[in-house]
Order: sequence, then structure tokens, then C-alpha cells
Amino acid sequence: MQNIRNIFSPASIARRCLLAGLLASAALAAAPASAQPGQSGQPLRLVVGYAAGGPVDAAARLFAPALAKELGMPVIVENRPGASGVMGGDSVAKAIPNGLLLFFAASPTITISPNILKTMAFNPAKDLTPIAPILSYSNVLVVGKDQPFKNVKELLAHAKANPGKLAYGSAGVGASNHLSGELFAKRTGTELNHIPYKGNAPAMTDVIGGQLNMMFDIVGSARNYIASGRVRAWP
Repeated sequence: MQNIRNIFSPASIARRCLLAGLLASAALAAAPASAQPGQSGQPLRLVVGYAAGGPVDAAARLFAPALAKELGMPVIVENRPGASGVMGGDSVAKAIPNGLLLFFAASPTITISPNILKTMAFNPAKDLTPIAPILSYSNVLVVGKDQPFKNVKELLAHAKANPGKLAYGSAGVGASNHLSGELFAKRTGTELNHIPYKGNAPAMTDVIGGQLNMMFDIVGSARNYIASGRVRAWP
């Protein structure tokens, strides 16, 4: 945070900028020197490419007050979910370069999606500039409390007896929990049914409600659901 003001210097804002991290990052639409943040009286918007309530959204809402204090200006979080963060990133990459827009991105939008999607609306490597990592995270496998399997062994037995019928959710195609599910299926020799959502939060809602069998969620955002018994977790 000590160098955050340098991001908005005339030399630093020649390009759109991205705060790229293992979980989350923030991206800045470049501003001309005459319209630097803090001078227009408008708030800085922190764009999250996922639905509200998920781990990236939660991290952004913790980061926003610290950024606002450092810059001395309002910072608001804006959710633009879709395509595993790609829609949010594209909106920032193509925004008017006024220095008042940051992209708080999960790493898959920057590192995974460009390598697995046939077409992508923007090029993270060319259209956004990394600034700094924010935080890292780990995924945990969770299942609804009413699912019939009580451990991973029983889950695998069910999956192998019912190929393609065990459904797991993710924050979208290319999200880290999508790849976690694919890796899990490959290593266990099972066939799973991937259901993409616009964020972890709506996927978790359907795990709790029984519409999904399972998902890989970030430990921090899943903790309360695990502690309350609404889902069961296996590391």
C-alpha cells in the first residue's frame, strides 16, 4: 500500500493497470494526468467479476476501505459477474481511461481463462498491467449435509457407479474450483458433471439446497457453512 499513490502518477498511468494476485487483483483504466483520481470528486470503482457474497467479492470489500484511506477518496465495489471474471475484466480493459476504475480479479481470469477459452474478449497480458498480489487461498471439497456419502471413499464409489451424474459447481468455466473438480475427476478416474455459476456464492447456495452434490470452495468463504453444519468438508 505504500506505493499505491505512485500508480496514479502521470508516468504510471500511461496504460490500464491490473492488480493481479493469486486470488484477487485490481485493474485500473489509465487516466490522463489532468484527470487523476482524487481530483474529480468521483469515487474509485473496484470491479469484481463475480457475484456478491463470494470470496473475491469478500476480499474486495475488505481491501476497499484500506485503499480509500490510502488514496483519500471513496472506493466502491461493483459486481459485474460472468464467464469466470472475464466480463468484469473486459469492462475495465475497454473502459474510458479516466483512472477511476480498478479490476479486482481472481487469478484464473488472468492466467487460466486465456489458455482454455477458444476466444476471449480481451487480452490480460496486453490490456492490463500487474501491480501487486493481494492474497492467496486454498480450496476445500464440500458436500451438502444431506448427501448420502459420508466420506471421500463413498463419494468416489457413488461417482463410479453413476458416471456423469455427480454434479459439482464452480465460479465459472476456467475458475480455480472448476479446474480443481477436473483434476479431482482425472486423478480418481471418475466422470463428473460440471455446472458453472457466476460466482462461488450462488454455487454454494445450491450445494446447501441439494441442487448440487458438491463443489470446491475457498476455505475462508466456506468456513461458516462448515461450522454451522450446512455442508460437510473434506480437505
